[in-house]
Amino acid sequence: MGNSDWFVLIDQWTKRKMGDYGVTLPFLVGALGYKAGEKSLGASHVRELLAEMVNYPVEGYLTECRWCDDIEAPVFSVVQLDSPYKIQINSSFPRPDGNGHALGFSPDLQSEYGGLGCKEAVACIDKLVAYASVYVEKSNFSRNRCENSGEYEYGPFHERDIQFITETILGGKAITVNGQNG
Repeated sequence: MGNSDWFVLIDQWTKRKMGDYGVTLPFLVGALGYKAGEKSLGASHVRELLAEMVNYPVEGYLTECRWCDDIEAPVFSVVQLDSPYKIQINSSFPRPDGNGHALGFSPDLQSEYGGLGCKEAVACIDKLVAYASVYVEKSNFSRNRCENSGEYEYGPFHERDIQFITETILGGKAITVNGQNG
């Protein structure tokens, strides 16, 4: 059995030079919705994805969530459980087998100054759902720098995003929704 699509997307994000630290939650939810042919996504999709990360972690890996100052957003990465390069974890959800962390949150993510301001893992999930749902409900999955202001903002998938999703979890086949890709 292969790894979950969410894991493959996170794992391939930096390897394929889509970003430096990790992938945003709206992107992950949007990519999985794209694959499933979903026309509208919301908070329940965000919560389901986070629950899957906690309840069905990939064997031998930790999913990390940290605050990325570069794009001013929470991002997800994966690292082997025995890696010396894991980020500092402030709070986490344990693996179902009790052997380490399934999903961990960094101090910068939990900070009230630039992060989400959550003190424990359950509160971080609630804050992540609230944060991501705003963008997911409007189909704004991709965080990019705005040409006019220079600030980062969420918007629809770009062609590069669709290509990454297609190559990563669709086996190279784009999906047509309402006569258009994406």
